[in-house]
Amino acid sequence: MNRLEIDEHLTETKRKITAQKEVVTSLETQLLDVAARGDAKEVVAMKKEQTAAAELLGGLELVLKSFQSKSKDFTEKLEPEAAKIRKRLADELWPSALAEYDKLEALTVELQPIVEKITQLNNEMAVLTKQHERLIGDKIYTPRIPILEVWYVAANTKLDSLPKSLDIRLPAEREIGRQDRLKQEHHGSAGAERGRFS
Repeated sequence: MNRLEIDEHLTETKRKITAQKEVVTSLETQLLDVAARGDAKEVVAMKKEQTAAAELLGGLELVLKSFQSKSKDFTEKLEPEAAKIRKRLADELWPSALAEYDKLEALTVELQPIVEKITQLNNEMAVLTKQHERLIGDKIYTPRIPILEVWYVAANTKLDSLPKSLDIRLPAEREIGRQDRLKQEHHGSAGAERGRFS
């Protein structure tokens, strides 16, 4: 269970507890009203209902304590470990990967003229070999310089540019940022509309 799910369960359980407290309070009031009317059977039935509602409230409060404990564990134990992972990804691994990617990009740029030159030389040698054969009717053996298909592909591949930093925000943090941007855009466009009509 992740932090977002724990928070959702906490919120939902608190909502249920508030609603159940209102039910218990209402039943206590009704129980007093029934007792005032003097109907013992109705008092017993109402007492059972009130007891069941109170037990359900107690159960919900235990559930809340369980989720609060999970939330505390998450905050004290799991989140610091997860933060270390995010920090290592952002501060160590991603920059190292970018450095290697830059090397690969440089190799790709260097590879293209080399592959083109070898291809050109292979073609010229093939033409001259045929010309030689036409001239005197004798073949000569001219090996081709082998170029792997993957080199052609690499030489003609444009590598994408990558972000210089890694976004390690949690989904909840991204959502908060998105909401803030939407509010700013809304206020900015609303201000522009007011300015247009004033």
